[in-house]
Amino acid sequence: MLLETFTMRKPTEFEGDISLKHWVSYSLPDAVIDAADANLVPPTDNHLLKKLDYVASIMNVAIDCCAESPARQI
Repeated sequence: MLLETFTMRKPTEFEGDISLKHWVSYSLPDAVIDAADANLVPPTDNHLLKKLDYVASIMNVAIDCCAESPARQI
């Protein structure tokens, strides 16, 4: 749910081997601006880098929560 909220993408938008979780994890940490919803972190924001850092942290937590093995979930 966090990934959908922060990306504004639905899991059904992805096909084949790629999933929303994989797409976001491939975007982190260097391309978080490409994965994050542009309305959430506008490129012209004065605090862009700090906000991207926060969004990347939240997305990392969301990815960890989506782990397939319950032992790996946080």
